[in-house]
Amino acid sequence: MTVVAAVAALLAGACAEAGADADIREGAVGLTVRGRGLHVSRVAASVDGHPADTRGRLVAVGPDGYERTVRGWTYGRPVSAGMTRLTVIVWRINRTFEPGTRLCAEFSAAAGRACAVIHRAR
Repeated sequence: MTVVAAVAALLAGACAEAGADADIREGAVGLTVRGRGLHVSRVAASVDGHPADTRGRLVAVGPDGYERTVRGWTYGRPVSAGMTRLTVIVWRINRTFEPGTRLCAEFSAAAGRACAVIHRAR
C-alpha cells in the first residue's frame, strides 16, 4: 500500500471528479485534497515514519504570493499499514479558494512541503 493510497483511504467517501482533488507526494511529505471545483472539503497530510511529537500545518499561498495559515500547528496521529509507517493529520476545511491558490502541508519532522494547486473543474 503506497503512502498516498493510505492517506486517500482516510478520506473515503469524498467527491471523485473535482478540481480541488489532488494526491501529491514531495519527499517525505504527502498531501491529499478533496473537494469540488474551488471548494475544499477535507485535507489530509502525512509524513514518513513516527517521529516523536510531530506537528503539521496547512498554509495557503494565493495567486499574489501572499501566504496565510489555514490550519495551525497540530499534532499528528501515528498510523501503520503493513510495513508502511506514517504520521497523519486530517483537517475539515469546508472553504472556497481563489483559482490558482496553492494549499501546502509542512511538518516539523521533515524538510520541505507538499503543495496542491486549486483550480476549477474541467
